[in-house]
Formats: sequence, structure tokens, C-alpha cells
Amino acid sequence: MSRFAERTPVLVVLLLLFGAAGAMALTFPPRARIYPVFVGVLGVLLGLGELAAAARRPETEAAATDAVAFRGVLPYLLWLGAYFAAAAVVGFVLASGAFVFAFLRREGRVAPVPAGLAGTAVVLFLVFVGGMLGLHWPVSLFDPLASLGLI
Repeated sequence: MSRFAERTPVLVVLLLLFGAAGAMALTFPPRARIYPVFVGVLGVLLGLGELAAAARRPETEAAATDAVAFRGVLPYLLWLGAYFAAAAVVGFVLASGAFVFAFLRREGRVAPVPAGLAGTAVVLFLVFVGGMLGLHWPVSLFDPLASLGLI
């Protein structure tokens, strides 16, 4: 079986998921649908682009690039997994700040003070935007900001 034939079902499923998410977002209130519809449309467009690129890619190149691509993406998938785990434990807002700090320190090799300022800015921004828009962040196991009434 060709690499294109192996990858096509995954791409089609992704296209359907993004399309369904965008379509479901159309049932949201007007201000709440902007971002989900944008993500759904963008996901469908990028998926169609990847489908077209995969159809044009030679078989030998596709086999080599898939293995290399997975090894290159694996550390970032682990970063995302750690981010989701942290969000489940300390809450979305604090996990976002900690993620920005850790990611800048490790991957960006940024000094501690600028990375700390960036992480703090993310937390302050999320608290401010959440307060202005009346957002309710996902519930976590232990969330100090929620305990203090800041979110």
C-alpha cells in the first residue's frame, strides 16, 4: 500500500473533525463562535493543503520524511502533554504561565528574568481577559487563583 493511501484516512478524519467543529460552532452565540469557526475553517484549509501536498510527494520522500517528522515532533507532544497535566493539577491560568516560562527557558534558551516576566505576563493577561469577558476557566484539582477569587 502506498504512503499516500496509508495517510489519506487520517487526513480525511481530521478534515471531518475540523469541519464538524466549525459547523457545531455556528450554533454558538455570535460572540462565542468567532474563534471556533476560525479554527475549524483554518483546520479544513490546512488539511486540504496537506492532502494536496501528500498526493504530489514522491513515495520514497514520504517514507523518509514521516519517520524524521515524528522524531522531531515528539518532544513538543511531550511538552503539550505536560501542559495538559499541569492544567489539570494547578489550573489553566497558572499552567499557562508555567508552560511559557519553562518552554522559553528550555527550548528558547531565554534567561530566567525575561522568561519569568513572560510567564507572569501570560498569567496577568489571562486573569484580565477572563475578568473582562466573564470567562470561566476549566476546573482543576488545585487552583490557587480560584481559591483567592482571582479567576
